Amino acid sequence: MVENFLNNDEFDGILSNYWTNLVMKMEKPQGKKYDPSSSMRAENGFAGLKNLGATCYMNSMIQQFYNVPIFRYSMMNADDQAPPAIKNHQGRQIDDNFLHQTQRLFTTLELTDRIDYNTRDYCYSYKEGNEPVNVRV
Repeated sequence: MVENFLNNDEFDGILSNYWTNLVMKMEKPQGKKYDPSSSMRAENGFAGLKNLGATCYMNSMIQQFYNVPIFRYSMMNADDQAPPAIKNHQGRQIDDNFLHQTQRLFTTLELTDRIDYNTRDYCYSYKEGNEPVNVRV
């Protein structure tokens, strides 16, 4: 499908630039809470999204978008020039910026050793009106 928009050299150049930028920016999680051996990435190389109760439809759409490389790398490389919008939620600090959370989600799916990604921060940044999405409905 990408061939309809870019030739192979253009696509390879974009992919190479995005990948290099991502690898330079990202750090693997460290600390006592990070234990990839407890749930290693699937043998097929893909990481999944944790279902928080009623997020399976949202997760399937995220996975569809993630699996379109030009969309994924465009989102990962987008710069809204906004600083992190840090909010305290349930004793945790969360960047309440939907683009930043989408970038974190896509980058983690790309680089993680874990079997899945917990979307709680992403769901918090996705608003229905002015309220975070209710993951139980």
